[in-house]
Amino acid sequence: MNTSSIPERIAALRGVMQQRGIAACIVPTSDPHLSEYLPAHWQAREWLSGFTGSAGTLVVAQDFAGLWTDSRYISQAERQLSGSGVERVKLNVPHTPEHVEWLCARVHAGDKVACAADMLSLATERALRKQLAKHGAELVEDDLPAAIWNDRPPLPHAPVYEHPLDYAIHGRAEKLADVRKAMQRAGATHHIVSALDEIAWVLNLRGSDVEYNPVFLAHLMVDPNGAALFIEPSTLDAGLQSALASDGLRIAAYAAIDDALRALPRDAALLLAPAQVSAAIAHAIPGHVRLIEATGPITSAKARKSGKEMDHVREAMCRDGVALVRGARWLKNR
Repeated sequence: MNTSSIPERIAALRGVMQQRGIAACIVPTSDPHLSEYLPAHWQAREWLSGFTGSAGTLVVAQDFAGLWTDSRYISQAERQLSGSGVERVKLNVPHTPEHVEWLCARVHAGDKVACAADMLSLATERALRKQLAKHGAELVEDDLPAAIWNDRPPLPHAPVYEHPLDYAIHGRAEKLADVRKAMQRAGATHHIVSALDEIAWVLNLRGSDVEYNPVFLAHLMVDPNGAALFIEPSTLDAGLQSALASDGLRIAAYAAIDDALRALPRDAALLLAPAQVSAAIAHAIPGHVRLIEATGPITSAKARKSGKEMDHVREAMCRDGVALVRGARWLKNR
């Protein structure tokens, strides 16, 4: 087991950076699905800094290590970073890449800045590469923390289960048919989806791979005749696999998404949302595939609620309110 301290981990990362000729390393709070809340396997920023907040970006250079986070975490970050050698940098505007401005003010021509390709959206990767290039620096897509994280937790494989139709209202076959209609209107033959909430919604499935979030690790590719779900097969029992197959879904290994993208036919037109697909996924798409970059149809579909769905939202809010009042009363009485 790796029992090193935070300063030792930062020093080890700098050692790898020096070996590979890297001037700075960016470690975002992200995963290949660009989630806000992450399985332990992708909590590299927390492992390297000791900061446990849900938002923040760590930048490590040879002479500086800083964590950019917003005002929600001022006290927490100061406490958790104390003595670590990592400096807290306050974000002036939440969810903005102010660390990139800091980097661009300090890089020199020929410098290399590293970040794991599966930690960046395609849109973010393009913007970062463009900004660094203005200063003669280069983005290198390399997962440096993985080189020193010896006891990295494995990927979670919690069981996946059906979301009852009484709550989902619309069946997954119906939802997927609507997605294909939207694809056809956009001129797309295929659509890649990596956002976990969208996959759970469109397939009426739920899981627990992410703490406090009813989602599961998967990618989804919809085509004209069906769809492929890239997931750890052991998370689906035989009954659920049969139900998915009857709705036109093929099951493939979670790691097989890259091979599936590389195998797309020459006449394929792939719909993807650059802000919702990782750069690593995008780089697996062959050059002969025509890209249609737009917000995916599931994003808007899950935002439109029917009357029955709104009734469920109101019921959930009522139950939440009751739980809050009971909790407050228990706390007050004690």
